[in-house]
Amino acid sequence: MSVLEWKKLDLFHLVIPPPNTNLQSLSGEITAHCFNWNTTVFCEQNGFIHVYMENWENVVFKSQLGDKQPIKFCALTNNGLLATATQDDNFVVSIHIYDLKRLSRKQGAPIISTANLPSTSIITCMQVETLSEKIFALSIGFDKGDILLHYGKLIKDLTTSIRQFSIGLRPINGIQFENSSTTDAVQPTCNIFVISLDGVFCFSLNDKGPPEPKLKLQNDKKSFNRCCTIRQQKGVSMKYPEPEALLVVGSDDAIYCFTRDGRGPCYAIEGQKKYVSWVGPYVIAVVKKQKSILSSQPGTTLIVVDTENKMIVFSQHIEDLFCIINRNNKFYVITREEEPTSKSYAYNMYILDEHDISFKVRLLTKNAMYDTTLRLLEREGYACSEDAAIVRYQFGNHLLSKGDPSRAAKEYIRTIGFVKPFNIISKLLTPRYNEYLIEYLEEFVKSDDSTDEHRRLLQSCLDRRDLSSGIEQLSTLQDGTHNTDNIQLGDFKYPSNRAANFLLFANVWQNLRKDKNLAELYKEQEILNFFLESGQELLEKHSETVLATIKALVHDKKTDNILDFLSILSQDIEFCLNILSEIIQINPDCDEKLYYYMLILYLELWREKKASSEDILNFLKNKRLRHDKILIICGLYFFTNGIKHIQSNPTDAEHNNNGETILKECMKSLIKNFPEHSFLFETSSRSFLMLLKSACSNTAMNALHLKQFFKDKSLNTFMDTHNELASINDLKDQIKQSTSLISRYKCNPIEFRNTSCDICRQPLQMPSVYFLCQHSFHKECVNYNSKLVSNATCSVCSKNVNYYVDKEENNPFEEDEENSGDIIAGISKSLATGIIPLTSGNNIFTTESLTSGNSKSKAWAVKISEKRVAASSNPFDSNYNSFD
Repeated sequence: MSVLEWKKLDLFHLVIPPPNTNLQSLSGEITAHCFNWNTTVFCEQNGFIHVYMENWENVVFKSQLGDKQPIKFCALTNNGLLATATQDDNFVVSIHIYDLKRLSRKQGAPIISTANLPSTSIITCMQVETLSEKIFALSIGFDKGDILLHYGKLIKDLTTSIRQFSIGLRPINGIQFENSSTTDAVQPTCNIFVISLDGVFCFSLNDKGPPEPKLKLQNDKKSFNRCCTIRQQKGVSMKYPEPEALLVVGSDDAIYCFTRDGRGPCYAIEGQKKYVSWVGPYVIAVVKKQKSILSSQPGTTLIVVDTENKMIVFSQHIEDLFCIINRNNKFYVITREEEPTSKSYAYNMYILDEHDISFKVRLLTKNAMYDTTLRLLEREGYACSEDAAIVRYQFGNHLLSKGDPSRAAKEYIRTIGFVKPFNIISKLLTPRYNEYLIEYLEEFVKSDDSTDEHRRLLQSCLDRRDLSSGIEQLSTLQDGTHNTDNIQLGDFKYPSNRAANFLLFANVWQNLRKDKNLAELYKEQEILNFFLESGQELLEKHSETVLATIKALVHDKKTDNILDFLSILSQDIEFCLNILSEIIQINPDCDEKLYYYMLILYLELWREKKASSEDILNFLKNKRLRHDKILIICGLYFFTNGIKHIQSNPTDAEHNNNGETILKECMKSLIKNFPEHSFLFETSSRSFLMLLKSACSNTAMNALHLKQFFKDKSLNTFMDTHNELASINDLKDQIKQSTSLISRYKCNPIEFRNTSCDICRQPLQMPSVYFLCQHSFHKECVNYNSKLVSNATCSVCSKNVNYYVDKEENNPFEEDEENSGDIIAGISKSLATGIIPLTSGNNIFTTESLTSGNSKSKAWAVKISEKRVAASSNPFDSNYNSFD
């Protein structure tokens, strides 16, 4: 399995650390680095050692050998001891042990132990560990398979106490110490794991002799081991008295885990491992990227594996990755960039941080990884929270859609108290999930949130399960070995082969008829439901048996309304006719509805040409039915012979019509003879007949008999009052409309003012007089008097042309003895009357008075008057002259 086959989600991300966390003091080439839970050490090429404390406070001091022999490897113990190893050209190894607990900025860290040892190969790895107050372990691996080992007290000169052992011929790439302490052991024992390029070895250490080989864990020459780490088991319990450590080896083909007794789990991640670490449930690996066809860029990939959920939670390619540091369960990613101009390096640091729990839950549920989400919530301490219940509800829905209702029901049960039961019950209501719904309801009714409705639903589900088992038992009836003693009528409702078993039902019914006590157990509605479910299917195969059964129902009075059964079997008309004929023959005084229904069935057959008209007419003659209903039924089926038959015989309808006519004539006669009691006869016919019946039968008159009279009278009074009020409201609306129209005429006149006077045809100048008829005059032309505004009229619109003249002035057209022959003078004087203001009097002269003289003056006056009237300057008048 390669990395591409893992489930992958990015639950981690790289963030920039706080400003106080930086590596600005580093600028040279780092040759070695190491760290423990709270301290980090970097060794530069120039011999300086940089120590970063818990708060990332930096202290720099010079190593013992300085820049003469750069430090190749270093290692830190948990109690603050720093071991460094250098090697010269002759392979002489120099070891220095520094006590960082006494570190100072001025003098650095003191050296508490040293060692100088010859060797024959290059150093490949180094590891130190303080196992107890008296035991100090140090080991160095070499290229040719040898190791240097010290296990015992820490003395000033370790040269004499360090021993050399040969492990193999391949390079040693990793060394780890395991402190396996037990509760009953006087002195703790220690194991050492040695990882060569092609093997993993385990030795047991003691301070009195050479290491004792325990087991060769791996000997695989196909893949190489590159690096390793150890996950120490913490805590001792009676159940696990000797908790074992887990060695993690980064091989080219996978990440292998080992205990002191053998191989453990394996994680298939291919690639050359440069770094591997295990913290909590996560395995962090740095894999060197191999060149391929898809990508030829060098670099490394940082991978984080969640060992509990078997998935990759982070994977990112980082080109300039230098190392990974683990401090206080936080991983710091350090990158290095070389500056070729100054031959220095720039180091940057990032924190590999987890996303918050809400982000993880959203991302996992979005990808339908519900089981992983639940394990994550349980790890974080939210196993019994509302969030976990919601995830379980979604997980149950997912399992239900995938066809695993059993697991879905278990997840639903664990949501009780958090998720509304309706959301779950609605998904399990179908019959195929009945068992799982019962399982959920049985647990839910135990909670405080349950109600009587939930208990009734549980009982219904249990009944449905019993019914299903009954159906399964009923399906075995075909083999002929069944017993009909305990068979219930309701058992025949649901099987798909009920038609084949109907004969068995008929036998059961015959037994029920014999046993009256047993027959009383079945009600009409139950039998009707049975026929409603299986009537048509039974009728196709066992018509005679069905007919006999229904006859038995009527004969035994198991049903009061046979029409309900016939409506179910209405498709077979002849079958229904046979049943009705049998019923009517047995009981001629049966319900009248059966006769009408039988008539309808006859008409259905007549429409299908299966029955003749004579059969229907014989049926009508022999049966005494209401003719009005017969007319309605025959009219619906267009059976004209039946209608003619009714019309040729007196009908109840005609008698009813005659009686109604006589009643109306009687009431009119009573109103005419007794007008003072007319209100009694102006009521409904029903009320009058009730009163008449009481009077003729000599029975006492009750208030009930008069109730209808008062009711009708009050209703008429109410209706009259209502009509009067409606009329008043209509009149008020008309008055409002008329008032509004008058108001618009008064307050909103439309004026079209002329530009010239209609008398003198001269341009209008103030003051002028304007009439509503749209005629305008000079004030001097009409001798306008403001005191007579109400009496002023338009001279053009009046029947005769009126002028305001002086009383003393004579008519110029009146015959004058002196100037009777001067016609020109008379015309000039007449024209002057329209130009010269006339203010001498108020006498009004009409055209008749002006022309009362000789015939010539009369003719001229008429012409002038016609011209005045014909020529108007108002554009809306018919006599408008546009040339004036």
